[in-house]
This record gives sequence, structure tokens and C-alpha cells, in this order.
Amino acid sequence: WLFPQCAACVHHGGIGTAQASLAAGSPTIVTPVFADQFDIATRITAQGWGLGTTKLTSVSSKELGDCISKVVKDDTILRNVQALAAKMEKEDGVKAAVEYFTGFIEKELKSGEWLKKHEAYLGKVKEWRTKNLKFSMERIVMSFQGNLNRRYPSLKDWNAKVMSQYETMALLARAGKLFWVKGTSCLARASEKLKSDEVGRFKEFAMLELVEQKGSRLHVKRLKGIGPDSGWVSAEVGGKEIVAKAGADEIGKIEVAKFVKLFSDIR
Repeated sequence: WLFPQCAACVHHGGIGTAQASLAAGSPTIVTPVFADQFDIATRITAQGWGLGTTKLTSVSSKELGDCISKVVKDDTILRNVQALAAKMEKEDGVKAAVEYFTGFIEKELKSGEWLKKHEAYLGKVKEWRTKNLKFSMERIVMSFQGNLNRRYPSLKDWNAKVMSQYETMALLARAGKLFWVKGTSCLARASEKLKSDEVGRFKEFAMLELVEQKGSRLHVKRLKGIGPDSGWVSAEVGGKEIVAKAGADEIGKIEVAKFVKLFSDIR
């Protein structure tokens, strides 16, 4: 009842809440807290259904206010999210779930077929564990990853994309053209001029490719993370470095730092 009455919805980006706000046709702003909520924020931004912000514990009132102002005034975002809501309205998720569980109980559980499959599975697990006692953990992980790639082509494609992305970043780093957002966020503008139009903000840990440099101003393109596709940024603001050059040996460390901070408030 509530979300359809809203000009925009602001929430943490849990999968259920995201489904509710998008199904209501309401432009959605995600202030992620942890885990998949960052992916949901990225997805919503990329699809033009709304915007993602910095992590909830770091988001400023200005950033949030700018996002709200953007989504309630952007007709394209409204059209996109309403088209998605119309598509979702045609789906009958409850019916599909009931049919699935009813079929499982009647055809698998009551017949004893599930128990047979389960016992066979446990036997295979025992056999697999016995076989792998002679292998190193690295060998087991590589074998497991290979099996997953063969079984799930989409995962194989994703792994290939990640590897290609890493190789691209490593080459750029060696050429001195790889940067990352060290500060909480970094304002991007349309040109090197400090008073040119704002195009958005690159969020912390975003990886950037240097396209051009004019004095202290950097023209960058986003490779990974949250932010506009490209823009002009300043490496320092008020004497504080907010965009730093990344070496090839630092790429993995930056990724680790992102996840450490992501879960830093989880006790």
C-alpha cells in the first residue's frame, strides 16, 4: 500500500524490499549496508530504476538529498521503473512457488524418491572426500572451480570477465594509468573546469582508468565500482588525497580492503 504512494523509495537494498519498491513502480534509492545490497545498488543504477549511494554508515545528507532530487525529477527513471513494475505485475510468483513445493512433496518426498537420491548423494560425498585426501587444498579448489565452470556456463563467463578485468587493470597499472577512489566518494564533473556540470560521484574503492590529465585534474573512466561512466576529478581536496594511483600489486589488496570495510560494522 505505502510504496505506490511514494515519489521515491529509500532503503537498504535488501532483496525483498527492493522487489517491493520496484514492483510499486517507485524510483528506488539504495543505501547499502553489506553483502548483496551493493550489487543490488549497482544493478538498480545501471538499469535506470534509481540510484545507489555510499554505504549507509557513510552516506551524507547532501549525497542522499541529491539522489532523491535526481530520481523524482528524471522522467527516464520513472518510465524505466514503471515499465519494470508492469512486467512484474504479470508474474505470479506465489502460484509458481506453490506448484513447485506441491510437486516436490507429492512426487519426490511421499514416493521415497528424494530419500534415495539423498542417500546416493551422501555416498558420492564420502567417495569424493576419500579420493581427495591425497590432494592439496589448492588442487581441490581448482578442480572444484573447474567443475562449477563446466556445470554453469554463466559462472564461467563471469569468471572470464573478472579475469579479463583484472588483466586490464594490471596493464593499466603498469602504464601508470590505474587509479582508485581512496576517499568516501569523489565528485566528478563534465570537464576539467571546476564549475562545470556535476555528472555524479565515484564511490570508495571504485577503480578508474586515466584517460587524460590537465594539471591537477584527471579525466577518468570507471572500470569497476559505483559511479558515472566517466568524468573529471581532482586527486586531492583540501590537501587530502581522495583519488590515488594503484600499482599492479595493489589491486588485490584494494579489493581485500573493500571487503574488510564492508563487514567492519558486523560483530
